[in-house]
Amino acid sequence: MAPGDPQGRRRGRQGRVPLPANSAGLEADLSGVPAALAAALWQGENFLCQGCAAVRPKQFVEEFNEVKRLGGKNSAERTPDQTAVAVFWTAPSYVVFSAVARQLSEARKFDLHDNARLFALLNGATADAYISGWAVKYKYPTARPITLIREADRLGNPELKADAAWEPVLITPNHPDYISGHSIYAGAAEKVLQGVFATDAIPLVSVTYPAGGITRRYSKISEIAEENDNGRVWGGIHTRQTVGRGGADQGRRLGDYAVKNWLLAGKS
Repeated sequence: MAPGDPQGRRRGRQGRVPLPANSAGLEADLSGVPAALAAALWQGENFLCQGCAAVRPKQFVEEFNEVKRLGGKNSAERTPDQTAVAVFWTAPSYVVFSAVARQLSEARKFDLHDNARLFALLNGATADAYISGWAVKYKYPTARPITLIREADRLGNPELKADAAWEPVLITPNHPDYISGHSIYAGAAEKVLQGVFATDAIPLVSVTYPAGGITRRYSKISEIAEENDNGRVWGGIHTRQTVGRGGADQGRRLGDYAVKNWLLAGKS
């Protein structure tokens, strides 16, 4: 995200502009989370995304229009399955990934030692992912799609068309857009599960959220993280940049490091 040039954002680099993150005027929450960095088990600040905020003007226009078309409350283009994905992923990421981890553990017949390692890695790496993600949010605060779309005329690009009445499918959280907390968790969890189980392809697993609600099924670990990203865009609360190239990729680096350097299999 170019930490050596923090003013790059503030000059209005193609949509990453310092517009209010909360169009409803709500006070942002959890701003104190980055203060926990010093206590992070694997020092999450070492994994802050470098260069992830860079985006070509044409690319930003495409991603702006994607969330505008598919994430709008009254979208005529979003499919029923895409809507279901958006609603399902209102689930906290840890609810879904923990359920998957339990099912895979049972399928592999993990013993107490194996499970202790699995869940220590999963919860430790993803906690650090959240911490590093919140550090990014409040170091480089950026506007959510609802603000970008309603106030697009302020972005200085005639290809971006404002819609003052646009509303997202999901309620916009009252904290900055970049980067996605859901996605940084998912990226770290993906790498931990792939590392512990030494595979991406898995026996079919299913998760229902909320109880009695929507059920999603997966046969690859990477499918879960990818769907997590999609749900935030299709729900209208994140641009594509903040989920994949931002949150998920930063989380993957942290998760990959954790599983390769801590609680190694066979080590006491």
